[in-house]
Amino acid sequence: MRLGRRHLQLPDRPGRQGGAQRRERVCGPHDAGSHRRTLRELPQVPRGAGRVAHAGGEAEFHAGAVHGHEAERRFSGDRLSETEKTVGDQLCILVHRPPYGGIHAAEAVRHLNGATAQGLEATAILVGDGVYLARAGQVPGTTGWTSLSCALEDTLGHKQTGYPRVWVEDESLSARGIPAASLIPGAVVVDGQTIALALSEAHWVMVY
Repeated sequence: MRLGRRHLQLPDRPGRQGGAQRRERVCGPHDAGSHRRTLRELPQVPRGAGRVAHAGGEAEFHAGAVHGHEAERRFSGDRLSETEKTVGDQLCILVHRPPYGGIHAAEAVRHLNGATAQGLEATAILVGDGVYLARAGQVPGTTGWTSLSCALEDTLGHKQTGYPRVWVEDESLSARGIPAASLIPGAVVVDGQTIALALSEAHWVMVY
Protein backbone atom coordinates (compact mmCIF):
# COMPACT_ATOMS: atom_id res chain seq x y z
CA MET A 1 0.00 0.00 0.00
CA ARG A 2 2.83 2.36 0.75
CA LEU A 3 4.31 1.77 -2.69
CA GLY A 4 0.90 2.33 -4.22
CA ARG A 5 0.47 5.64 -2.44
CA ARG A 6 3.93 6.74 -3.55
CA HIS A 7 3.04 5.84 -7.11
CA LEU A 8 -0.21 7.79 -6.93
CA GLN A 9 1.64 10.79 -5.58
CA LEU A 10 4.25 10.84 -8.34
CA PRO A 11 2.34 13.19 -10.73
CA ASP A 12 2.05 15.78 -7.91
CA ARG A 13 5.78 15.89 -7.24
CA PRO A 14 7.52 19.06 -8.47
CA GLY A 15 10.26 17.06 -10.12
CA ARG A 16 7.84 15.22 -12.33
CA GLN A 17 6.02 18.37 -13.23
CA GLY A 18 9.27 19.94 -14.23
CA GLY A 19 9.99 16.96 -16.43
CA ALA A 20 6.63 17.35 -18.14
CA GLN A 21 7.37 21.00 -18.76
CA ARG A 22 10.73 20.11 -20.23
CA ARG A 23 9.06 17.66 -22.60
CA GLU A 24 6.68 20.39 -23.71
CA ARG A 25 9.58 22.71 -24.40
CA VAL A 26 11.27 20.03 -26.48
CA CYS A 27 8.17 19.29 -28.53
CA GLY A 28 7.16 22.91 -28.98
CA PRO A 29 9.71 23.85 -31.69
CA HIS A 30 8.54 20.94 -33.85
CA ASP A 31 5.01 22.19 -34.43
CA ALA A 32 3.66 22.92 -37.93
CA GLY A 33 4.52 26.60 -37.76
CA SER A 34 8.13 25.81 -36.98
CA HIS A 35 8.31 23.43 -39.94
CA ARG A 36 7.01 26.12 -42.22
CA ARG A 37 9.55 28.61 -40.89
CA THR A 38 12.36 26.09 -41.39
CA LEU A 39 11.30 25.31 -44.96
CA ARG A 40 11.08 28.97 -45.85
CA GLU A 41 14.66 29.48 -44.69
CA LEU A 42 16.08 26.69 -46.84
CA PRO A 43 17.82 27.79 -50.08
CA GLN A 44 16.07 26.88 -53.30
CA VAL A 45 19.21 25.29 -54.73
CA PRO A 46 22.53 24.22 -53.18
CA ARG A 47 25.10 26.96 -52.91
CA GLY A 48 27.64 27.07 -55.68
CA ALA A 49 25.24 25.91 -58.40
CA GLY A 50 26.59 26.68 -61.85
CA ARG A 51 25.10 29.30 -64.14
CA VAL A 52 24.87 27.01 -67.18
CA ALA A 53 21.65 25.04 -67.40
CA HIS A 54 21.36 21.82 -69.36
CA ALA A 55 17.86 22.05 -70.73
CA GLY A 56 15.33 19.33 -70.13
CA GLY A 57 12.46 18.09 -72.26
CA GLU A 58 10.10 21.05 -71.93
CA ALA A 59 8.51 22.10 -75.21
CA GLU A 60 8.36 25.80 -74.30
CA PHE A 61 10.85 28.22 -72.83
CA HIS A 62 10.62 28.29 -69.06
CA ALA A 63 12.54 30.74 -66.90
CA GLY A 64 13.02 28.03 -64.30
CA ALA A 65 15.28 26.12 -66.69
CA VAL A 66 18.10 28.62 -66.56
CA HIS A 67 20.31 30.32 -63.99
CA GLY A 68 21.05 34.00 -63.56
CA HIS A 69 24.76 34.36 -62.83
CA GLU A 70 24.25 37.26 -60.42
CA ALA A 71 22.02 35.19 -58.14
CA GLU A 72 23.33 31.71 -59.05
CA ARG A 73 19.99 30.10 -58.28
CA ARG A 74 16.95 28.86 -60.13
CA PHE A 75 13.92 31.03 -60.60
CA SER A 76 10.36 29.72 -60.82
CA GLY A 77 8.25 30.48 -63.87
CA ASP A 78 5.97 32.88 -61.98
CA ARG A 79 8.98 35.09 -61.20
CA LEU A 80 9.91 35.68 -64.84
CA SER A 81 9.18 39.42 -64.82
CA GLU A 82 11.05 39.89 -61.53
CA THR A 83 13.99 37.90 -62.89
CA GLU A 84 14.16 40.00 -66.03
CA LYS A 85 14.31 43.16 -63.94
CA THR A 86 17.08 41.65 -61.81
CA VAL A 87 19.39 39.92 -64.26
CA GLY A 88 18.38 41.30 -67.65
CA ASP A 89 16.90 39.58 -70.66
CA GLN A 90 19.83 38.28 -72.73
CA LEU A 91 19.72 34.54 -73.42
CA CYS A 92 22.23 32.42 -75.33
CA ILE A 93 21.24 28.94 -76.50
CA LEU A 94 24.39 26.96 -77.29
CA VAL A 95 23.83 24.00 -79.63
CA HIS A 96 26.70 21.56 -80.18
CA ARG A 97 24.73 18.43 -81.15
CA PRO A 98 23.51 17.50 -84.66
CA PRO A 99 19.88 18.21 -85.61
CA TYR A 100 18.81 14.58 -85.97
CA GLY A 101 19.23 11.41 -83.93
CA GLY A 102 18.15 13.16 -80.72
CA ILE A 103 15.73 15.79 -79.47
CA HIS A 104 18.31 18.34 -78.33
CA ALA A 105 18.41 20.51 -81.45
CA ALA A 106 14.62 20.42 -81.78
CA GLU A 107 14.26 21.52 -78.15
CA ALA A 108 16.74 24.33 -78.79
CA VAL A 109 14.57 25.66 -81.62
CA ARG A 110 11.44 25.41 -79.47
CA HIS A 111 13.09 27.27 -76.62
CA LEU A 112 14.33 29.90 -79.05
CA ASN A 113 10.73 30.44 -80.19
CA GLY A 114 9.44 30.54 -76.63
CA ALA A 115 12.13 32.92 -75.39
CA THR A 116 11.41 35.31 -78.26
CA ALA A 117 7.71 35.22 -77.43
CA GLN A 118 8.60 36.12 -73.83
CA GLY A 119 10.45 39.21 -75.06
CA LEU A 120 13.97 37.94 -74.37
CA GLU A 121 16.95 38.82 -76.54
CA ALA A 122 17.68 35.26 -77.60
CA THR A 123 20.66 34.12 -79.66
CA ALA A 124 21.16 30.56 -80.88
CA ILE A 125 24.88 29.80 -81.14
CA LEU A 126 25.75 26.77 -83.26
CA VAL A 127 29.12 25.10 -82.77
CA GLY A 128 30.52 21.65 -83.50
CA ASP A 129 27.92 19.38 -85.09
CA GLY A 130 25.30 21.96 -84.15
CA VAL A 131 26.19 23.93 -87.30
CA TYR A 132 24.27 21.34 -89.35
CA LEU A 133 21.11 22.79 -87.83
CA ALA A 134 21.54 25.93 -89.96
CA ARG A 135 21.98 24.16 -93.31
CA ALA A 136 19.22 25.11 -95.72
CA GLY A 137 17.04 22.54 -97.46
CA GLN A 138 17.37 19.72 -94.96
CA VAL A 139 15.45 16.63 -96.06
CA PRO A 140 15.06 14.07 -93.26
CA GLY A 141 13.31 11.75 -95.72
CA THR A 142 11.49 8.81 -94.18
CA THR A 143 13.35 9.00 -90.89
CA GLY A 144 10.34 10.48 -89.13
CA TRP A 145 12.23 13.60 -88.06
CA THR A 146 10.88 17.09 -88.79
CA SER A 147 12.98 19.38 -90.96
CA LEU A 148 14.51 21.72 -88.41
CA SER A 149 16.01 24.07 -90.98
CA CYS A 150 12.49 25.13 -91.98
CA ALA A 151 11.49 25.61 -88.34
CA LEU A 152 14.60 27.68 -87.64
CA GLU A 153 14.02 29.74 -90.77
CA ASP A 154 10.45 30.46 -89.68
CA THR A 155 11.74 31.60 -86.30
CA LEU A 156 14.13 34.07 -87.89
CA GLY A 157 11.32 35.32 -90.12
CA HIS A 158 9.46 36.64 -87.07
CA LYS A 159 12.24 38.87 -85.73
CA GLN A 160 11.13 42.44 -85.10
CA THR A 161 13.80 44.00 -82.89
CA GLY A 162 16.91 42.25 -84.20
CA TYR A 163 16.12 39.08 -82.23
CA PRO A 164 16.22 36.15 -82.29
CA ARG A 165 19.64 35.67 -83.83
CA VAL A 166 21.38 32.58 -85.17
CA TRP A 167 25.15 32.55 -85.06
CA VAL A 168 27.28 29.84 -86.65
CA GLU A 169 30.93 29.36 -85.72
CA ASP A 170 33.25 29.72 -88.69
CA GLU A 171 35.80 27.10 -87.61
CA SER A 172 33.09 24.48 -87.11
CA LEU A 173 31.82 25.15 -90.63
CA SER A 174 35.30 24.88 -92.13
CA ALA A 175 36.08 21.65 -90.27
CA ARG A 176 32.97 20.06 -91.80
CA GLY A 177 33.35 21.51 -95.27
CA ILE A 178 30.10 23.45 -95.09
CA PRO A 179 30.10 26.68 -97.12
CA ALA A 180 28.47 29.75 -95.63
CA ALA A 181 26.33 30.07 -98.76
CA SER A 182 24.52 26.85 -97.84
CA LEU A 183 23.10 28.26 -94.59
CA ILE A 184 19.51 29.41 -94.08
CA PRO A 185 18.75 33.11 -94.66
CA GLY A 186 19.45 35.14 -91.55
CA ALA A 187 22.15 32.89 -90.11
CA VAL A 188 25.37 34.81 -89.42
CA VAL A 189 28.86 33.32 -89.44
CA VAL A 190 30.96 34.56 -86.52
CA ASP A 191 34.33 33.70 -85.01
CA GLY A 192 35.05 32.05 -81.69
CA GLN A 193 36.02 35.31 -80.01
CA THR A 194 32.63 36.84 -80.78
CA ILE A 195 30.90 33.77 -79.37
CA ALA A 196 33.02 33.81 -76.22
CA LEU A 197 32.19 37.46 -75.61
CA ALA A 198 28.46 36.86 -76.10
CA LEU A 199 28.47 33.94 -73.66
CA SER A 200 30.36 35.92 -71.05
CA GLU A 201 27.90 38.80 -71.26
CA ALA A 202 24.72 36.70 -71.41
CA HIS A 203 22.63 36.55 -68.27
CA TRP A 204 21.20 33.15 -69.18
CA VAL A 205 22.85 30.26 -71.03
CA MET A 206 21.22 27.03 -72.17
CA VAL A 207 23.25 24.14 -73.59
CA TYR A 208 22.02 21.47 -75.98
